Amino acid sequence: MSCVEADTQIGMISVYNTNGTWSQDSKFNKGEYALNDLPDLNSFDGVVFDCTNTTNLDEIQYMVRKLQSVNVPVVSIGYKVDGFYYVGNDNKRLFRKAMDHMYYEHGCKSFVFAGGPSYHYENRMRFEAFKDLQNGL
Repeated sequence: MSCVEADTQIGMISVYNTNGTWSQDSKFNKGEYALNDLPDLNSFDGVVFDCTNTTNLDEIQYMVRKLQSVNVPVVSIGYKVDGFYYVGNDNKRLFRKAMDHMYYEHGCKSFVFAGGPSYHYENRMRFEAFKDLQNGL
């Protein structure tokens, strides 16, 4: 059965990504981040927001504010935002499980946490698990 016979409509998926964190040249980065202002996000049925490669917190916050103003659903990957759907791992549970394994199975007693930026949701969850483990030992 073809789409026409089923009276179904095939939509279009548009993907774009800025490379504003790949250069030390601030003018290049500014130009890359300007791409975020080009699409009319309300002209889509939904938006998938992935800022896992963005290290500039101001740009992340700018995009969050922009996306909070659209009238379509937003799915955020790896960055939890109130009002957005979230797709990611249960980092706190998984990290705790790994730490428990190192402690109970391998006898490790001293740990250090080397994580990413503190504003990143998944990193914060891993750090919380690390602190919980340190407090519980």
